[in-house]
Amino acid sequence: MKTNLKQLRKKAGWSNANDFAKSIGMSAKTYRNYEQGVRNMGLDVACEICNALGCSINDLVSIEYAIVELPEETLSDDERKLVEYYRRLDDDTKESILRTVEAHYHMMVYKMGGNELLETLGARFVPLKGGDDE
Repeated sequence: MKTNLKQLRKKAGWSNANDFAKSIGMSAKTYRNYEQGVRNMGLDVACEICNALGCSINDLVSIEYAIVELPEETLSDDERKLVEYYRRLDDDTKESILRTVEAHYHMMVYKMGGNELLETLGARFVPLKGGDDE
C-alpha cells in the first residue's frame, strides 16, 4: 500500500532522505526502501518515523477508499464491555484510545493491502471521489 512518506519528509524540511534516515538512526537503504514502497514497515517503525516528522499514522498511510458496507451484526460480549468501559472514560482518555486503535487499524490495513482485510470483515472498498487517481 502506498505511503506519503516522501511528501511528509519534505514537508517537515528534510530535503535529503539519507540525512533524515541518519537522524532517526536508520540506514539510508532501509529508509529508501520504506519510502519507495519496496519494504513494509512495522507499527513501531511507522510510529518512530511519524514522531520524527511530526505527523500521524493517518497522514503517513494513504488510504484512498472508504468502507461503505458492513454486515449487520450484534456486538459480542467483549465488544459490549469495551463500549461500556469506553463511555465511562474522560474525553482525553477516549481520544488517546481512539488514536491508538486507529493507528493499529491503519497499519493492519497497510500490511494486508486493504482489500484482504476488509474481505475478512465482510465489507468492500469503494474508491472515494476526488482522489489522486482522477
